Amino acid sequence: VGERIMMGGAGNGRAKSARIISLRYRYRSFSSGRLEYSWWRSGILLSKNISGSGYSGAVYVSKKDLKIVGIHRANSNRLSVGARIPSF
Repeated sequence: VGERIMMGGAGNGRAKSARIISLRYRYRSFSSGRLEYSWWRSGILLSKNISGSGYSGAVYVSKKDLKIVGIHRANSNRLSVGARIPSF
């Protein structure tokens, strides 16, 4: 928590940055046009929305050591959320 990350691999190719504010964010994700959804209970919550349509799967990279720490999952007008990648 508090770590600065960059997101790459999506959009126009320019890295965008934010700060991780939670590693235990709980949210529900809906599938478009279906009555299916998934529950997330250990999601990454970023300090601001740094994504757009089509960014799912982009990686979160630590600015400190350039290691991948997560994968982008979803966004809204206010926030970006992702899934953690455990360190080995």
